Amino acid sequence: MKRIFTLIFAVLLSYGIMPAQTSGGPDAYGYEWFDSNDAMGPTYNWIDITTLPGAVEVTTLDDDNVVGPFPIGFDFPYYWYTVDQFYIGSNGYIKFDPIGQIASPFPGVMPSPGAPNDVLSIFTADINYSTVGTASGNPAQCYYWTSAGADSLIVSYLNAPFWTNGNPSYTGSNSFQIILTTSDSSVTYQYMTQTGTTQNDDIVVGIENNSGSIGLLHSVDTYPASSYAIHFSPPDSSTFQVNDASIAFAANPTNGGFFLSSNGAGYNMTAEIANTGNQALAPFNVQGRIINAIFQQQVIDNQMSSALAPGATETITFAAPFAPTTAEIFTYTATTQLTGDATPTNDQQIIEIVTVDTNVVDIELKYENGTQTGDIAWAGGGGGTGMEFVPPFYPIEITEMKAYITANTYLAGFSLQLLDDDGPGGAPGTVLDSIYVSGPTVLLGAYNPVVLSTPITITDGNFYVGWFMDGDGVAIGSNNIPPISNRSYEILGNSWAPYRSRSTEDFMIAVTVQNPFLGVDDIESNNSIGNVYPNPSSELIFLDYEFETPVKNLDYKVYDMLGKVVAYSQLSDNLHGTGTIELNVSELPVGTYVVRFDSANNKFEKKFTVSK
Repeated sequence: MKRIFTLIFAVLLSYGIMPAQTSGGPDAYGYEWFDSNDAMGPTYNWIDITTLPGAVEVTTLDDDNVVGPFPIGFDFPYYWYTVDQFYIGSNGYIKFDPIGQIASPFPGVMPSPGAPNDVLSIFTADINYSTVGTASGNPAQCYYWTSAGADSLIVSYLNAPFWTNGNPSYTGSNSFQIILTTSDSSVTYQYMTQTGTTQNDDIVVGIENNSGSIGLLHSVDTYPASSYAIHFSPPDSSTFQVNDASIAFAANPTNGGFFLSSNGAGYNMTAEIANTGNQALAPFNVQGRIINAIFQQQVIDNQMSSALAPGATETITFAAPFAPTTAEIFTYTATTQLTGDATPTNDQQIIEIVTVDTNVVDIELKYENGTQTGDIAWAGGGGGTGMEFVPPFYPIEITEMKAYITANTYLAGFSLQLLDDDGPGGAPGTVLDSIYVSGPTVLLGAYNPVVLSTPITITDGNFYVGWFMDGDGVAIGSNNIPPISNRSYEILGNSWAPYRSRSTEDFMIAVTVQNPFLGVDDIESNNSIGNVYPNPSSELIFLDYEFETPVKNLDYKVYDMLGKVVAYSQLSDNLHGTGTIELNVSELPVGTYVVRFDSANNKFEKKFTVSK
């Protein structure tokens, strides 16, 4: 599906039928391709997998989304490495890289170092799987099948139409399949039927490796013929040597931004590095660095890797802690520094860290700095956008959601939804709350706040906020000022998919949360617990209490500033009168903590610091 920008460019493309060229390559590694019109090429032979034992129908494809991973069923040799799982893109490609998707505007080139990499583009175009299985009648299907002998995988796109801005939102029909064969490590594309045209978007056919630096482009802007096949084959052997160290991810597997408390314990940077080449690597330096918005260095650390065999990975934990004291946006950069590295584009990952003051009642969580640099609306007025949030502590109470609206030409309304991360693989799942904002009440050039009637408590994991259009013309603001959170989503049909520009753009969606512990004190005024002393302490802390009313089943939990319980115990079945509570904190690392006391009729919270 197309997105509508404030500034629209008209692009005229010229399309053709398949070119006279019947072969191509080799690429730097040695892959070549031949088509079914070439004497050395494959014979077109469509394989109907829909009725084969073990065939799996993929029912979660939509407009512009990626689903998976799915098992290949065997180790498939691809370039100088092997892969055992894959992802299916609704726009006519599969990939082995978990990060990113391909959507309009399409890249028009292959290979490409931009995410995603490790892509097999059989017919990458603006294909629409939305409304499949509903009354609209979109006939598109998708199946995959692994042979009983675990020597081949077939992925078939069936009757898949192009997207169009109309009702229905699809046109044409395309059936094509990808075949991976382990016996010769080949990739075969087959095209059964092709009718209709795209909406001025590139059609891309080709393959690329895990860095996007090597691959073969078969064609661009060209419709494949019906009953046509292309065979991509590797060399019998390759002398191509690749010395390549990469950052697989930093901080978390999705390279996503996150929130930290500016009043909490220190944070240690982490990164997973990989040998993505085909040569053994001697130890090399890995650097972690954090700077603020005006490029002032906050912390830097260097660690040596181990020697890494091809395909090996290693988790690096940097020793120097990051201990923020102000609420602002920081940039964490992890970099491999291998001399003679073949692919500099995968040597670095940049992560956004947003620190917030957790001592205030209302804490605003948002990834952007409040400056609107663009906006987005979906043609047809039925799409949406979303952001994933990683709380700075647990539990939190969400009290408010808000979206920055830039335009509302036809006075359309919108809704904001709060969703749990209990979907497959931590995806958006249960809708925890949904609030509608009517068109005439929408504020332009400002955040539109909606207050939850009942605060929602998040005790672990992440949560999502989705913004849903209720008609054409309403647009949400976006921000492209680095760092970028890499946690933005586009919502088309009923599907959430990583936003096609998530590495360069954040949506202006925010939430207000509260710390349910903040300000908690004795519920009954005739009971109290005094402040911690000595504070800070390295061994024992003490708290004096005065309970005029008996306190039953009093226990305590100690939380670090990320909300993790680090100590707990029950103190007494019945406390009455005055006395002193003694706690041993000698085993706790240096940092700031909160101790919470709970009983059947009282709750108390006190903060303390451990020093050594």
